[in-house]
Amino acid sequence: MEDASQSIDATYQNRPLGGLGYFGFFSFQETKSILSGEGSVLIVNEKQFKKRTGIIWGKGTNRAEFFRGEVNKYDWVDTGSSFLPSEIITDFLFAQLEHLNTIQTKRKEPWSV
Repeated sequence: MEDASQSIDATYQNRPLGGLGYFGFFSFQETKSILSGEGSVLIVNEKQFKKRTGIIWGKGTNRAEFFRGEVNKYDWVDTGSSFLPSEIITDFLFAQLEHLNTIQTKRKEPWSV
């Protein structure tokens, strides 16, 4: 598991951080470069974990498989929870991601003097 909380938009040996381990994590708490007050994102970099993480994200159901037409009905198949942020939090976060280059440039200005 790779904690990339403070390294959004950064690379190591031409590979994006958050993409080096089986899983990558980015935090959006108030001390980070991009913030939403709370919350984080999980990056799944290994196909073998994709199905289970989708089930956990889907509150323990195989609902995503149902919507893709892979099963006739969905049911609870594993543990899970509700990890969805509110719409206002996602809007606030998305607006920052759209301006990521500008935000990163402004954060680096004090160090370029």
